[in-house]
Amino acid sequence: MDEKSKYPSYNGLNRVALVMGIPLMPFLFGAFLSVFLGFPALMMWGIVGILVPAVVFLGLFILKLLCEDDPNAIDVIRWKIKGYFLRVRLGGKVMSFHSLRDNKEEKKDAKQYLKRFYRSAASKL
Repeated sequence: MDEKSKYPSYNGLNRVALVMGIPLMPFLFGAFLSVFLGFPALMMWGIVGILVPAVVFLGLFILKLLCEDDPNAIDVIRWKIKGYFLRVRLGGKVMSFHSLRDNKEEKKDAKQYLKRFYRSAASKL
Protein backbone atom coordinates (compact mmCIF):
# COMPACT_ATOMS: atom_id res chain seq x y z
CA MET A 1 0.00 0.00 0.00
CA ASP A 2 1.49 3.33 -0.99
CA GLU A 3 1.60 6.35 1.29
CA LYS A 4 -0.97 8.42 -0.64
CA SER A 5 -3.71 5.83 -0.35
CA LYS A 6 -2.84 5.04 3.27
CA TYR A 7 -2.85 8.70 4.39
CA PRO A 8 -5.17 10.57 1.98
CA SER A 9 -5.20 13.88 3.91
CA TYR A 10 -1.44 14.00 4.53
CA ASN A 11 -0.77 17.03 2.31
CA GLY A 12 -3.75 19.09 3.43
CA LEU A 13 -3.49 19.13 7.21
CA ASN A 14 -1.09 22.06 7.46
CA ARG A 15 -2.78 24.36 4.98
CA VAL A 16 -4.43 27.60 5.99
CA ALA A 17 -7.96 28.31 4.76
CA LEU A 18 -7.72 30.88 1.95
CA VAL A 19 -10.32 33.21 0.46
CA MET A 20 -9.21 34.60 -2.91
CA GLY A 21 -5.61 33.79 -1.95
CA ILE A 22 -5.80 35.61 1.41
CA PRO A 23 -5.86 33.73 4.73
CA LEU A 24 -9.40 33.58 6.10
CA MET A 25 -9.05 35.44 9.42
CA PRO A 26 -7.10 38.45 8.05
CA PHE A 27 -9.63 38.60 5.18
CA LEU A 28 -12.58 38.70 7.60
CA PHE A 29 -10.83 41.27 9.80
CA GLY A 30 -10.06 43.45 6.75
CA ALA A 31 -13.63 43.16 5.46
CA PHE A 32 -14.96 44.11 8.91
CA LEU A 33 -12.63 47.12 9.10
CA SER A 34 -13.43 48.31 5.60
CA VAL A 35 -17.17 48.18 6.23
CA PHE A 36 -17.26 49.61 9.75
CA LEU A 37 -14.63 52.28 9.11
CA GLY A 38 -15.49 52.93 5.46
CA PHE A 39 -19.13 53.89 5.85
CA PRO A 40 -18.55 56.45 8.63
CA ALA A 41 -15.57 57.85 6.71
CA LEU A 42 -17.71 58.10 3.58
CA MET A 43 -20.47 59.89 5.51
CA MET A 44 -18.06 62.32 7.21
CA TRP A 45 -15.61 63.11 4.40
CA GLY A 46 -17.62 62.28 1.30
CA ILE A 47 -15.80 60.71 -1.63
CA VAL A 48 -12.43 61.11 0.15
CA GLY A 49 -13.67 58.59 2.72
CA ILE A 50 -13.18 55.84 0.16
CA LEU A 51 -9.47 56.05 0.96
CA VAL A 52 -10.04 54.19 4.26
CA PRO A 53 -11.32 50.95 2.66
CA ALA A 54 -8.77 51.39 -0.13
CA VAL A 55 -5.93 51.29 2.41
CA VAL A 56 -7.45 48.15 3.98
CA PHE A 57 -7.77 46.48 0.58
CA LEU A 58 -4.18 47.46 -0.22
CA GLY A 59 -3.08 45.65 2.94
CA LEU A 60 -5.12 42.60 1.94
CA PHE A 61 -3.54 42.69 -1.52
CA ILE A 62 -0.07 42.72 0.06
CA LEU A 63 -1.10 39.69 2.16
CA LYS A 64 -2.25 37.98 -1.02
CA LEU A 65 1.14 38.58 -2.60
CA LEU A 66 2.94 37.27 0.49
CA CYS A 67 0.83 34.11 0.63
CA GLU A 68 0.97 33.43 -3.09
CA ASP A 69 3.69 30.77 -2.87
CA ASP A 70 3.29 29.65 0.75
CA PRO A 71 -0.07 29.75 2.58
CA ASN A 72 1.82 29.70 5.91
CA ALA A 73 3.86 32.81 5.08
CA ILE A 74 2.22 34.85 7.83
CA ASP A 75 3.27 32.29 10.45
CA VAL A 76 6.83 32.28 9.08
CA ILE A 77 6.98 36.08 9.28
CA ARG A 78 5.52 36.00 12.80
CA TRP A 79 8.22 33.54 13.94
CA LYS A 80 10.95 35.65 12.34
CA ILE A 81 9.71 38.76 14.17
CA LYS A 82 9.52 36.90 17.49
CA GLY A 83 13.06 35.60 16.94
CA TYR A 84 14.31 39.07 16.12
CA PHE A 85 12.85 40.57 19.31
CA LEU A 86 14.20 37.67 21.35
CA ARG A 87 17.70 38.24 19.93
CA VAL A 88 17.43 41.97 20.61
CA ARG A 89 16.29 41.33 24.17
CA LEU A 90 19.12 38.90 24.86
CA GLY A 91 21.72 40.99 23.08
CA GLY A 92 22.97 38.09 20.98
CA LYS A 93 23.45 37.80 17.28
CA VAL A 94 22.56 34.12 16.96
CA MET A 95 19.98 32.17 18.92
CA SER A 96 18.01 29.25 17.65
CA PHE A 97 16.01 26.32 18.94
CA HIS A 98 15.47 23.26 16.84
CA SER A 99 14.47 19.66 17.32
CA LEU A 100 17.56 18.00 15.87
CA ARG A 101 19.68 18.11 19.02
CA ASP A 102 18.49 16.13 21.98
CA ASN A 103 20.43 17.88 24.71
CA LYS A 104 18.16 17.73 27.77
CA GLU A 105 20.07 20.40 29.71
CA GLU A 106 19.76 22.85 26.84
CA LYS A 107 16.02 22.20 26.62
CA LYS A 108 15.68 22.65 30.37
CA ASP A 109 17.57 25.96 30.23
CA ALA A 110 15.45 27.12 27.31
CA LYS A 111 12.23 26.19 29.11
CA GLN A 112 13.34 28.07 32.21
CA TYR A 113 14.25 31.11 30.14
CA LEU A 114 10.91 31.06 28.31
CA LYS A 115 9.01 30.74 31.60
CA ARG A 116 10.85 33.77 32.98
CA PHE A 117 10.30 35.66 29.71
CA TYR A 118 6.54 35.02 29.68
CA ARG A 119 6.18 35.81 33.39
CA SER A 120 7.96 39.15 32.94
CA ALA A 121 5.85 39.93 29.87
CA ALA A 122 2.65 39.06 31.74
CA SER A 123 3.65 41.21 34.71
CA LYS A 124 4.14 44.20 32.41
CA LEU A 125 0.56 43.94 31.18
